[in-house]
Amino acid sequence: MISSPAHPTSFQQLRAAAGIYPNAMDFSTMHGFLTGVAMGPDEVHEQPWLPLALGLPDDAVAPDEIIGLVMQVFEEVVEDLIEGAFEPQAATEQRGGDTLPRMDLWCQGFVQACALANEGWEDMTNDDLDLGKLLLIINIIADPERYGPLLFSNDVSFTDAGFLAEIRGLTGAVISKMASRVFEIEGLFDEEDAFPGQDMEFDFTGDELREIPEQGLMLFILTMGDRLPRVVVDECVRRGADMLPPLSAYLEDEQNWGPDVAGDQWWALLHCIFILGAIDDPRAAAPLLEIFKRMRDLPNDDLWDWVAAYWPALFRNKRKAAAPALRRIAEDRTLGWDPRSRATGCVLEAAAASGSEALEAALDWVAVIAADETEDDDARCWMGMALLNFPRERHRLLLESLVDLQQQQAGLLYMMFDMGEIAHAFQTGDAPEWERFPDPWSFYDPEAIAQRQRRWAEEDIAGEDSFLFDDDEFMPVETYVREQPKVGRNDPCPCGSGKKYKKCCLH
Repeated sequence: MISSPAHPTSFQQLRAAAGIYPNAMDFSTMHGFLTGVAMGPDEVHEQPWLPLALGLPDDAVAPDEIIGLVMQVFEEVVEDLIEGAFEPQAATEQRGGDTLPRMDLWCQGFVQACALANEGWEDMTNDDLDLGKLLLIINIIADPERYGPLLFSNDVSFTDAGFLAEIRGLTGAVISKMASRVFEIEGLFDEEDAFPGQDMEFDFTGDELREIPEQGLMLFILTMGDRLPRVVVDECVRRGADMLPPLSAYLEDEQNWGPDVAGDQWWALLHCIFILGAIDDPRAAAPLLEIFKRMRDLPNDDLWDWVAAYWPALFRNKRKAAAPALRRIAEDRTLGWDPRSRATGCVLEAAAASGSEALEAALDWVAVIAADETEDDDARCWMGMALLNFPRERHRLLLESLVDLQQQQAGLLYMMFDMGEIAHAFQTGDAPEWERFPDPWSFYDPEAIAQRQRRWAEEDIAGEDSFLFDDDEFMPVETYVREQPKVGRNDPCPCGSGKKYKKCCLH
């Protein structure tokens, strides 16, 4: 038996008292059921839920002793959830030589409680898509063969002991996260109050993660939002080629893309991209290269802005495998300026790493595209921006002609660069953007995670919606604290968007 160290006695007393009812729920199911009732909307308390737990007719009246114990369990469940000390209590089973907690039964009980207030839960999950995803995970734990295919690929064995151990082990963390959202929706906490359960530390060590199957690691990626810890990312990277199928499958699924994705689903895309970039395997280049087509077919400015300046770093350990395709992307006129300019940056970074001769040849290749009058004007100007980071006298007249081109464009809201910026570039010399953004994976450092949570909390207090739930209000924030001089108007924006400061966070 697994019991909560905080309050082991009240539920044990309730179990003993309920033992006289032959049709009562089993130990694991009852604790899940009572937790679901305690967390559920008001409508659930209006249902005949206690006779259901005890296996009695709907019109039966439970003894006062049991009612008192149930209310005590409720209070302790809520207290543990608030304090971040909640632990589902469940029996165990032997499966394939492993001892597994019966979290499937616990979750079945929780789901039964949810069924008593379908409309209330539906309203909450409609208002909070992430809450709906967390509830889906509880359903998967309760019945993996039925609900598992909704989140995992078909090649997952939903009866595998390793897989079951992993998803069952997430029950407590998922319930605590659900509670934080439910209690906020129901107004149990003021907006300015932090819910302590949100600050629960990730309690899996690197050694423990080594025992978790790849699909179990994917479950962390899919559900932990922007709090995914570095230890999970490092383990995914250590697995290398073994992680490529699930990461690639998630990025290939059309349902995970588009302007309507929100919350953890949005962050999961970012995690897959960053982890693929960190995997030192040439085969990891292919799914990353496919992302460039997404920029054309499925605009998602939030995601592209967050990743923008990091593309050279993401291809740094797979330059040789990616170089030919990146050149083709940069030359592909069917793509927009964004994927083409990002691919160009990767080509230049790889060329610079090969030596001065390769860099000069690559710059001339960029200049050919920028000078081609049959090219898209925006693409030409973005190629000019790349040349501006490596000012060469042989390209100066071309850059000045691109200033004239911008001035001739009707309805232009701002200049990408002007004569003054050209003069400044030739005074200061080479300033490759990738040197400012060498480490996408600092996103997962504890300080960066804490900084983001403070930012979201400050925005919530101020009544400002997070960009995760209102794309019109999106403005990417620093993913980590950089020790650097004050940002100039013409410097790359420190938010990581890849845009100049004056065209991004300055406004």
